[in-house]
Amino acid sequence: MKKREKIYFAAVLLVLYFMQISVFCQQEDIKDSGQRETLKKIIRLNSKSEFNTKNSPREAISYAKEALVLSQTINNEFYKGYSLLNIGTAYRYVQALDVSMEYLLRALKIFTELGNKNYIAKTYTKIGMVYFGLGYIDKSLDYYKRALDIFQNTGDSLGVSSSLNGIGLVYNSKRDFKKALKFLNRAFSIEEEMGNSKGLSRVCDNLGIIYNDMGNYQDALPLFQRALTLNRKAEDKWGEVEVLNNLGNLYTKLNNYDKAAKMLNQSRKLAMDIQDRNLLLDNYEYTSSLYEALGRYREALKYRKLHHSMYRIVSSDKKKDNIAELQVLFATEKKDNEIKLLQSEKDIKNATIKAQRFWLLFIISVMVLVLFISVFIIIHIKHKMDTYKLLARKNLKIVEYERYIEKGDSKALMSMRRAHIIETRDQVVDNEIKYSGSSLTREQKQSIFNDLIQIIEDKKYYLNHDASLSDVSEKLGINRSYISQVINEEFGKSFSNLINEYRVAEARRLLAEDSERVFTIASVASSVGFNSVNVFNKAFKKYTGITPSFFVNSVQKTELQTS
Repeated sequence: MKKREKIYFAAVLLVLYFMQISVFCQQEDIKDSGQRETLKKIIRLNSKSEFNTKNSPREAISYAKEALVLSQTINNEFYKGYSLLNIGTAYRYVQALDVSMEYLLRALKIFTELGNKNYIAKTYTKIGMVYFGLGYIDKSLDYYKRALDIFQNTGDSLGVSSSLNGIGLVYNSKRDFKKALKFLNRAFSIEEEMGNSKGLSRVCDNLGIIYNDMGNYQDALPLFQRALTLNRKAEDKWGEVEVLNNLGNLYTKLNNYDKAAKMLNQSRKLAMDIQDRNLLLDNYEYTSSLYEALGRYREALKYRKLHHSMYRIVSSDKKKDNIAELQVLFATEKKDNEIKLLQSEKDIKNATIKAQRFWLLFIISVMVLVLFISVFIIIHIKHKMDTYKLLARKNLKIVEYERYIEKGDSKALMSMRRAHIIETRDQVVDNEIKYSGSSLTREQKQSIFNDLIQIIEDKKYYLNHDASLSDVSEKLGINRSYISQVINEEFGKSFSNLINEYRVAEARRLLAEDSERVFTIASVASSVGFNSVNVFNKAFKKYTGITPSFFVNSVQKTELQTS
């Protein structure tokens, strides 16, 4: 493609691109800067929610709820689901599991309607965790496996690891330690390969829990220690408290009471700092067990009482959260239904307006496209005609030069044609390889070449309708393969192409000199040896770049201009 054509083609593509952008902008829900700012705020709030989920779950809930309200104002379904998912996840950390499930199921419904596989799988994982906390072990396992199938199909390694981790814990609760270790070791390999410290600390902690439950304390110890190091490095205080509790409990079983006390004291202080009552609940239980093992029953009783008091507080908080949040959910659902009813009429009107705008834009776009294509075609045709005219002038000059040469010597004319034919070789042939087995000497080749020139040029063999390589071979008494070799080496083309090029040169001369228009193109084609007008037209176009009729018309116009 020529440079000029490329420029126009690029211009058309550019226009089409901007038209697509225009259509896209018409169809987008976020139409103005105010809505874009709202969307940015939603993203920031959800990011804060995820960051605070473990260490400050109630703050996380607050952030995600604010994001949910904003998502509803701009009617963005994905971020509604995303905010609901974050709310449900955070409620699990405050042990309000019924409330957590309600939010997660609402999120799942939205992601399912959107067909978002990745977030369907993420929600399945969270639902699996909640069912596990509620004691529905088989349901938990089912949701983890559903998530695992999707994550494996989408190639989400982090999701696969999370699902494997959950499945391992479910099998541990079933006391099927072999399967539990199988799934958790797979998760461990994935996290270690990715270098994901946060995920690796969680898997190490869970593996330690399984070995602890098996009574294999020596294997559990390094896993808990590694999890503690990783959590501290990541500054994950919630994870650090959980592992310190596990280490304190393990050291008690190993009769290393000093270390047990140290771990549990650190755990208790951190749990109070982050105000996590559930982690304090575990700490009081493990501290009571430590003092029982030491025979210090008064301290053991003290922490047992603290454990019971904290259990009542946590249970009370859970009930309050469940009642309050379920009431909010009911009210929200009712309000959502009312809003949907009012919104439906507005949506119909907006859809009608949007459709009208779309079709108007589409019609304009099609008209612009047709205009540009038309311009491009016209330019292309003009460029093509200019090229043809240039080729016609070039061929006419060749004919004029041939006339001049022929006046002096007809053999000089044929010599000129031959030089042009040799110059315009059809292909570059590696003759040294192709004819490496030939027995022809240089002198023999020159002799055959001279014989060919005599029969083709002097006797004008190319005008013969039945011209063939076999016929030439018979007339010259030379092996046809030798003749073919010489033609290929000297002219760089086949016998038939060589003959046709001589014929075309002769036809071009006849058409240019036929000022009275006595001959038709068909008669000229026949007079120079062609048996078919179609074959003649193709050969003429191949060697001159233009059709015979265009050449004739160019000759006529030239004659009119000079007369």
